[in-house]
Amino acid sequence: MTGVGSFSFMAGALEPAVAAYALRLARVFGTYRVGWFLFATFVSLALLHLVQSVAVSSAPSVAPALVSVPIILLLLVGMAHTDAFLGQRTRIERKERQLASELGSQVREKAELRAAYDRLLEQMAQVEQIGKCLEASERQYRSVFTDNPQPMWIFDLRSFRFLAANKVALRDYGFSESEFLALTAKDIRPPGDVPAFVRDSARPGLGGGSWGLTRLYRKDRTLLDVETTSLDLIFDNSPARLVLARDVTQRRLLDQQSRQVEKVEATAQLAGGIAHHFNNLITPVLGYASLLLARLHDPEIVEPLKEISAAANRVAELTRILLAFGGRTAIEDEPLDLNDLLEHLNKTLRWLIGEFIFLNTSYEPGLPSIKGDAALIRQVVVNLVLNARDAMAGRGSLLLRTTCIEVDADYARRNGEARVGEFVCLSVCDTGCGMTEEVRAHLFEPFFTTKDIGKGTGLGLATVYQIVKQHCGWTEVATEPGVGTHVRVLLPSAPGTAT
Repeated sequence: MTGVGSFSFMAGALEPAVAAYALRLARVFGTYRVGWFLFATFVSLALLHLVQSVAVSSAPSVAPALVSVPIILLLLVGMAHTDAFLGQRTRIERKERQLASELGSQVREKAELRAAYDRLLEQMAQVEQIGKCLEASERQYRSVFTDNPQPMWIFDLRSFRFLAANKVALRDYGFSESEFLALTAKDIRPPGDVPAFVRDSARPGLGGGSWGLTRLYRKDRTLLDVETTSLDLIFDNSPARLVLARDVTQRRLLDQQSRQVEKVEATAQLAGGIAHHFNNLITPVLGYASLLLARLHDPEIVEPLKEISAAANRVAELTRILLAFGGRTAIEDEPLDLNDLLEHLNKTLRWLIGEFIFLNTSYEPGLPSIKGDAALIRQVVVNLVLNARDAMAGRGSLLLRTTCIEVDADYARRNGEARVGEFVCLSVCDTGCGMTEEVRAHLFEPFFTTKDIGKGTGLGLATVYQIVKQHCGWTEVATEPGVGTHVRVLLPSAPGTAT
């Protein structure tokens, strides 16, 4: 009984801890089924043991000790299970703390990413704004360059290749965009101007501007006087030059014509006054020479008198030219048929030009009449034909042509002396040596001549200019060295006088 008593004593000693441990298991396991099962088991066993202890307190037996055995075993199992569960719970809590830490890091990273995303959105908004500004700037560039009312282009300073041109430049110079960009800046300049242009382009002043006068060709090879303003810049990472070209051909032509008119008028007044007085002096010489020739019959006296009379007649002819040039000759204003006038002059003109110059004529039928002086108009025709004959050195082809043209406002604007209306045009075209621009600039100046001394007075074309002006017309000259000269005389038609 000693072993049983000892066992019972040990079980009894553990009985107070049973209830407390059952509560601990319930708290640890919470609502888990195993926790409640163990709790219910421990409580039932503890109550049973308590009842048995009270029932047999007067007569001890082996039953309480036997009942205590499963309690101890269950207790050991519960302790083992509890320790395992607590260990797993500890690991889970540690994992939860780790996950919570990682979650905190992720939250911080997400906050940083959100801030970075917000900064990115802000930068994107700034880039979008910059893009809009660049787009607006590009539109302004297109407006300033492409749609500029002045011709503008850009060319490479190394290859001289055109890089860009605005609409007005393409329109004024007659090129398409592809045609213009296929050219170089040297292609639109006269060959004689290219070396100076190349030297100027070899000295670029980056960022600086320059101004100058030059000559440029249109697509139809018309030569324009151009005032240029240039600026050196970087275009497509290459040194380039921006050129603004303003056509001053008409302005220079008008200035030149104005100076010429002033010079001609001043000289005409002087020549007319001198011729008037000179005519008064030569008239008695001619009269007395004729009188002496009629009365004298001595050959030794008659021959010198004939020479005096011939010289006086030549002086009188020169005087008449000067009087016509100076506007001192009275003009008979009568309807004239220019075709008929030229037909009557045909034989005289053929005799004047010689047998080795071919005279061709083309008269427009139904040509309106002009109002003027027949003698002065004949002098205009003869002077032009003689001038053409001298330019061809006795050999070539001469064309006389008449046409009726309608001058519009655009043509009148481009030609300084032209006026709007219907005009009869006399064209004199030769295949002679032509003239340079320098000679053409002085063509109608009095006493200007390219002929040798004694072979020309320099008054032929000046007289033509003055007579045509007296008839309210104007004269145009187109010439090219080695090709020939085309002179056009335009006279106003008499209304309702078509023949």
